[in-house]
Amino acid sequence: MPIKKIIINGFRNLGSTSLHPEEKINVIYGDNGSGKTSFLEAIHILGSGKSFRTSDNLSIIQKNKEEMSVFAEHAVDNTVNKLGIKKTTSGKRKININNSTNETLSNLAYILPIQAITTNSYRIFHDGPKARRQFLDRGLFHVNPEFVKNWKEYEKALKQRNSSLKQRKSRYEIEVWNQTLSDSGERINELRQSYINELIPIINNLSTELLPNSHPINIEYKKGWENSYNIMQLLENNIARDQILGYTSQGPHRSDLEITTENGKALKNHLSQGQLKLVTYALHLAQDKLLKMKASRNYIILVDDITAEMDNNSVEKVYTQLIHTKSQCFITCIDPKLMLQLCKDKDDGLFHMKHGEINK
Repeated sequence: MPIKKIIINGFRNLGSTSLHPEEKINVIYGDNGSGKTSFLEAIHILGSGKSFRTSDNLSIIQKNKEEMSVFAEHAVDNTVNKLGIKKTTSGKRKININNSTNETLSNLAYILPIQAITTNSYRIFHDGPKARRQFLDRGLFHVNPEFVKNWKEYEKALKQRNSSLKQRKSRYEIEVWNQTLSDSGERINELRQSYINELIPIINNLSTELLPNSHPINIEYKKGWENSYNIMQLLENNIARDQILGYTSQGPHRSDLEITTENGKALKNHLSQGQLKLVTYALHLAQDKLLKMKASRNYIILVDDITAEMDNNSVEKVYTQLIHTKSQCFITCIDPKLMLQLCKDKDDGLFHMKHGEINK
């Protein structure tokens, strides 16, 4: 399910861009600041509505421009979807799917699943639980549509309960949200646990391929509350504590993935940054494999600066795994020499980015 055509306007330092990428591998090379990362960022925004570099929408729109837009023709089976997203300096966002403007971001994200592996993706091992929850939930979103329904119900009830706690409302006004939180929360936990159970063996297989001399890694899902209780019990037992804190202290919104060595040591303290990057690839490519297994769908895979802090042998291993995905990949690098050696298929695309202009 590749992107057949992409058009980008008013985005960062990119010129008006129109490109017909190849169905599998697309390598974009160029100097620092030439626009390579911005090109990947634009594709990511089309598939998620968000940048992987900033939360400031104004910074992605070119100076003296009122808006930025990304449009793509995306092949699905025997049909081509026309997808578009536009953001304005006033903060408005417009989504277009096959000429329909009454669309949601989740509809767009479902049609165009994106996996972005950036130079900072290894931070998943260093940052707080939110980054690991987002990684887990992004994968689950594409595999099981039931997750979205339950998460929306949970998020709405959590917001209302927290608001009641902050406003020091009565116990009854707080407890009225407990049942919805309990029902949707327990289901979210089941879906997450099932997903990670399927993902773990794939991650470990890929880790062995990318780091053959390393020990197996352990991944444990921490659901966000004490195992000996259900959510309803905790909500009732902790209401006095939550009233003092002003927020709901336990639940799926507090879950985490604990990633350690086989001896229980935090992976971030045991592996080098280059090795952590290889495990990061294993995490993301495992999600791609599971999506194919569960839903017969493909991610669009974005890889920024594939050679950064990795030796040639590691880059070659990653590239081999990217080929095995059979997904459409957009890969950036500065020096194309190694990539030219690896791009042996006549259908691989090599593009040069210079001063915001991209040419095959």
